[in-house]
Order: sequence, then structure tokens, then C-alpha cells
Amino acid sequence: MKDHRDLPAFHSTHELLLAVHQATNRLPTAGEPGGIAIRLRATTLSAAGAVVRGCGLTGRRFAGELEHAACRLREIGYYIDVAQSLGYLTLESALDLLEKQARARLEVTALLQSIAEDEVAGHVILGSMRAAPEVVQIQL
Repeated sequence: MKDHRDLPAFHSTHELLLAVHQATNRLPTAGEPGGIAIRLRATTLSAAGAVVRGCGLTGRRFAGELEHAACRLREIGYYIDVAQSLGYLTLESALDLLEKQARARLEVTALLQSIAEDEVAGHVILGSMRAAPEVVQIQL
């Protein structure tokens, strides 16, 4: 079990979460602007939460949570674009959020790749271990 606070993927998703809350703090909570703000906040919380949940899991289950986070991060990018296009976020604010979103996606993707590489290495090691007893039996 990993501590989520040790992972760059957590720090970048958490930083995005805080930035989204700050950027959407001035939006009304009712009507269309409120809908975008609520969706952005919920989705960033979901992305960061998936990284945290994954830390309690191993292998493919951990990777599944990270894939969930990666999907949410793509969704967040779209919501930022929509909010900026509708005038709910300034261009500067949207660009700052998109930069943080891209950094979070990069960190989550790097962690996913690391898990995949570990899994491949694990199969190679297990495969070698399975083959060894057969060789020993043949030699006896």
C-alpha cells in the first residue's frame, strides 16, 4: 500500500483541485455558470480521489483507478474550455487551469506506465520461476 502523499500524481491532481475551486469561487451556484462550476469541482475531486483510492490497491486494480483519474482529467480539460468559451473563466485563468490539468495528466500517465512496466517485469519473473522447476524435474 502506497501513501498518496508520496506520489507526484496526487500532488498535481490536488493542486488542480485547489486551483479549480479558487477559479470557480466567483461563479454563481445556480443556473448554467453554477452547473459548470459544480461539474468542474466534482470532476477534479473525483480525479484526485481516484489517485488516493488507487493507493490502497495493487496491480491492475490500482491501474484501473488511475485510468479513471486520467479519464476525469480529460473531461476537466473540456469543462475548462467550455467555461472559458462561455465567458465564465478569463483566458488567463483557463490557461492556468489547463496547464495544471496537463501536468496532472502527465503525472497520472507516468504512474500508469510505471505500473504497466512493473506488471510486465512481474510476468517475466513469474514466467522464469515457473520454468525453473520444470528444468529441475527434467534434470533429475
